[in-house]
Amino acid sequence: MKKTTIIIGITALSVMSIAQAAELPRYDPNKYCERISSLSGGSATLANECIKMEQSSYNKLKNMWESIPEKTVSYCDRLASTTGGSYTLLESCIDMEMTESNSPQKFEF
Repeated sequence: MKKTTIIIGITALSVMSIAQAAELPRYDPNKYCERISSLSGGSATLANECIKMEQSSYNKLKNMWESIPEKTVSYCDRLASTTGGSYTLLESCIDMEMTESNSPQKFEF
């Protein structure tokens, strides 16, 4: 009985880890876009376009998130987080990684 309890506990933790890994990161697009806008002198147009791009990328990622390999998710989340968290950067990274992983290059002598 004790062995069964341990196995159930390990299984539950594994399922929780998978579920947590599968969640789309929570960035703060408003803060990110304000920072981007302030770099250009505070353009309202830039801030609004940034929000539109972030929303579009978030919506696309939300629909495909569970099909993205964990290795790609981990790498691209770290990359997107370096800027303060950008769904646009996250989407671009994932698109590039998935494209390149389907066409590995070979070095030839």
